[in-house]
Amino acid sequence: MSRKREQAEALARVDRPRPGHVDRCARPWRDLKDGGRAEEMRRGLDEKIQGVEERLAQKRARLGELELEIKNAP
Repeated sequence: MSRKREQAEALARVDRPRPGHVDRCARPWRDLKDGGRAEEMRRGLDEKIQGVEERLAQKRARLGELELEIKNAP
């Protein structure tokens, strides 16, 4: 049970909200002038952001599972 609590605490730290963090990081790429490889770079960035969001959703789901297991433990 202590291992599950440690995992839950670690996942909770990862999930702390960082308002605007992704937007601040992505803004320079999204503001690229058209031409050259700008569109390709934007697509690549969007794919990476989507991947991060998917992994974060998986971690949130796992955190929910751990919290439920901890709550229901004898």
